[in-house]
Amino acid sequence: MFNEDILSSILQPTYTILTKDGHYLALPEDDVLFRNFSSQALFDQGYIEVHNLQAENPNTAVQKYNALYNNEIHKLKQEIIKLKGEIFELTIENKELKENAGDNTSDSIKLFKLFGFNDAPNPKELKIRYRRIQQMVHSDKGGDHKLSQLFNDAYQALKNKKGHI
Repeated sequence: MFNEDILSSILQPTYTILTKDGHYLALPEDDVLFRNFSSQALFDQGYIEVHNLQAENPNTAVQKYNALYNNEIHKLKQEIIKLKGEIFELTIENKELKENAGDNTSDSIKLFKLFGFNDAPNPKELKIRYRRIQQMVHSDKGGDHKLSQLFNDAYQALKNKKGHI
């Protein structure tokens, strides 16, 4: 024995929902002649097909579509709120990273690691490594100006820190 809801959904006709400028129309799919003729005329007027669904009548079909549409809008608004929260968190994280990256008083160890040293090198080793790196990254040698500047700034900072190299 069929459940009444299942039976009524099987017996309900399928409608194609069309829209233009906030107006909705429901065309029955089972009336092929009407559908083909009127669909083309409506498409020519700028209507677009947005959904197919089963309903008792055209008015109910439009109401069901509006409920689905509003539910989807609600979901999208919730997703936007979530994404704005993520953007806010990433903005804070980005700001902190920029502040830390721009810190000229950063630990000398970090600068040594930039040059590939685990421990503080002697001034001669550092100078040799700096020159080798600049041969690879300098813009005059086909490298990147910003990368070259990063190594130059780090080298100058290490040179200027007395007692560290």
